[in-house]
Amino acid sequence: MNHETLHILGKFDQVCICCPDKPAVSEPQRALSYAELSAQSARLAGVLQRRGVRRGGFVCIVGQRSVDFVVAALAVWRCAAAYVPVAHDTPRERLDWIVKETGASVVMHLGSASPGDHPGSLRFADLDLEAEAPITGLPVPSQDDAAYVIYTSGSTG
Repeated sequence: MNHETLHILGKFDQVCICCPDKPAVSEPQRALSYAELSAQSARLAGVLQRRGVRRGGFVCIVGQRSVDFVVAALAVWRCAAAYVPVAHDTPRERLDWIVKETGASVVMHLGSASPGDHPGSLRFADLDLEAEAPITGLPVPSQDDAAYVIYTSGSTG
């Protein structure tokens, strides 16, 4: 396999194989090993796929940087889709515009924020990823698949 063209998810999976028990991501109250992070993101990818996320699609992730954000981003990549990070304090009108502009099929809210009424909205905290069955048949992302889309406030040029 050519490492120059390997999607970031492929590189992550390689690290999971060689160092499954090493810490992958942490915050003061929580840490996940590479194996745990891989398993949780795979289960969440199944949830996303069942909600219609497909190759080339977009998922808005609303919240702050956290362990959950990393799980969510990897899950989106496992669907060969791109994530759109949205700050938790983004005004509703702005979020509505971003969802419409990207055609996001899922709006995932991290933390305790209300998921709102967007079609496909879900709250990460309401998911029981341990109860989700791992899914097979997910697409293999390529270097040609978008990874993320960033919307700025427009006030910085």
